[in-house]
Amino acid sequence: MHILQHAAGHFFHHASQLWTDRKGVTAVEYGLIAAMIAAGLVTGVGKLTTGLHAAFTTIQNALATA
Repeated sequence: MHILQHAAGHFFHHASQLWTDRKGVTAVEYGLIAAMIAAGLVTGVGKLTTGLHAAFTTIQNALATA
């Protein structure tokens, strides 16, 4: 019975340390920030390529009619 009590105490000790440990939460926060930055970059690059395509099409049409 003593071994079971010791194991349970050991488990609850480590569980309470995990509950109060902020390192994992910080890693998740950094992951979320990185995901938001990546989503912003994907959106920005999409808008940039659309704008560049329109600009080059305008230049191409201007050169074709010149």
